[in-house]
Amino acid sequence: MKPIQATALMFTLGAVACGHAPTPYSFTATQAANDIDVVVRTLQANGLKPAQIDRQLGTVTTLWFDTGYQFRESDEFHNLDYFTDIFLRYRVSIQHEGGKDTVVLDTDVQRCSPTDSYVTIAGVNGSCQPMKILFPTQQKQVEELGNKLRLALAGSEGGAARM
Repeated sequence: MKPIQATALMFTLGAVACGHAPTPYSFTATQAANDIDVVVRTLQANGLKPAQIDRQLGTVTTLWFDTGYQFRESDEFHNLDYFTDIFLRYRVSIQHEGGKDTVVLDTDVQRCSPTDSYVTIAGVNGSCQPMKILFPTQQKQVEELGNKLRLALAGSEGGAARM
């Protein structure tokens, strides 16, 4: 094995070893009449644009965005090294039951070729593949955003508790 291939393999294995399956952030809150609006405003205040709002189902999905992370990939057959960009979006769901809201913040992650990928309202167009891992710094961002949603919903109608 060539030294560059060994290095690329170790880097890839190390990067994957640091990633984990995404952990949703969930909490309960006192049911509010304007809970979807509070979620949308909180997402927007944090630079996230809603792509889909379904008041009937109680869901808000953000636009995909480039996280700024890159995966280094190797194609040993063609002796090439290349990078893929990591894209992410958030999904918030609110279920009403017994005067309480159960709120779940979840993520979708994919890696895409930087040469042909671009974000549209419908998703990321280009050469993309779903990922089943989230890096620790990205998981921390999920936790921080989930906490902001919890605090915003608690402030809108009285209370929220982490599950």
